[in-house]
Amino acid sequence: MPDASLHGTRLKIGRASEHLQCLAKVFDDDCKASNYSFGPQVVDGGSKHLYRAKGSIPVNDQWSALVGDCAHNLRSALDHLACQLVIANGHSP
Repeated sequence: MPDASLHGTRLKIGRASEHLQCLAKVFDDDCKASNYSFGPQVVDGGSKHLYRAKGSIPVNDQWSALVGDCAHNLRSALDHLACQLVIANGHSP
């Protein structure tokens, strides 16, 4: 019977992290390339501070693909973890 290992779980979490970092970069690049910014607004004599979006960001098809890839890798990491817990408890997967 094989020994339990978290190697596959760690790999999948690492890939999810890479997808998330790529998403952050693509989103930041899209924000910088467009006329998009946040403008502060103070109301109620300073008791509330609001930030409103100015302009708009065109939706990039890459966003949904990167979010989906990240979510898929996290779900796969859970599958790997569950399988390794079964092995760690002396059963075969």
